[in-house]
Amino acid sequence: MDEEDCYILCSVIFGCSMCLETVRYRADSLFEGKGAVYMKEKVLISIVCGAVVLGLFVVWKTGKSVDIFETLDSSELSRISVFLSGQENTFTEQEDMDKIVHVLRSMRLDKTPPISRDGGLIIELYDKSGDVEKICLSSDHIVTDSGYYICDRDYCKALVRICE
Repeated sequence: MDEEDCYILCSVIFGCSMCLETVRYRADSLFEGKGAVYMKEKVLISIVCGAVVLGLFVVWKTGKSVDIFETLDSSELSRISVFLSGQENTFTEQEDMDKIVHVLRSMRLDKTPPISRDGGLIIELYDKSGDVEKICLSSDHIVTDSGYYICDRDYCKALVRICE
C-alpha cells in the first residue's frame, strides 16, 4: 500500500464527501509528521479491530442456544391448535396440552438470521387471558413471534404423532 492508497483509505474513513486534499491535510495534522508508515499501521489496526468486533457481534447474535419455551406452562393455556396439512387439531384436555408443551420445552434451538421457508406445522398457543402465540415449525427450523431458530432435530414427527 503506497502513500496515495493510504490517503484514499483515510478519505473513506473521514467521509467520502471530503476531497482528497482535505483528507491529506487532516491525516498529516493527525499524525503530526510521524509519516505514512505510522498512518498505515493505524488504519490497518483500526480496520482489523472493526472486523473482529463485527465478527464477534454476528457470532454472539446468531449462534446463541436459547430456551424460548422454558417458562411455558400448560396449566396457563386454555387451548392449543395445531394446523397440519390444512386440517386443524384443537386440544383442550390438559393431558394433551401437557404432551405438546413437553415437546416444545424439549426443543434445543439456536438463534439464526431470518430465513424463508414454507411447510411444516403451525401451532397456536391460546393462554387463559386470550393472548395467542403463533409458532411455525418445519423439519429443521422454527419461527416464533420472538425470532428465527434452528432445531437440533425434527420435532414435527413427535407433534404429528400427538395429533393422530
